[in-house]
Amino acid sequence: GNYSEAIKFYTEGLNLDSKNKVIYSNRSACYLTSGDLENSLKDANNAIDIDPKWAKGYLRKGNCLTKMGKLEEASQVLKEGLKVDSDNAGLKKSLGKVSDLLEEEKAAQ
Repeated sequence: GNYSEAIKFYTEGLNLDSKNKVIYSNRSACYLTSGDLENSLKDANNAIDIDPKWAKGYLRKGNCLTKMGKLEEASQVLKEGLKVDSDNAGLKKSLGKVSDLLEEEKAAQ
């Protein structure tokens, strides 16, 4: 996909509606996929700030922290998201991956 083009359009959308959690979430995903972890994390945080009861913000942040190698922090964020939406399949799946990675880390020590 053309993530830089998508990021540009999402940015234009945020210029029109700076409190749109969905645009922040989608741009966060684009940044993550294109390797810009810092901006991905900022956008995930913005989505959570706008709507702390929206699970997808936590999913974006958790996935970004996982890619950054911040597994303990990712685990905490994903658990926070599950407090908001306990049945969220995406959060459960990501938390399972993080838990596996943490186990591997422990085993390697």
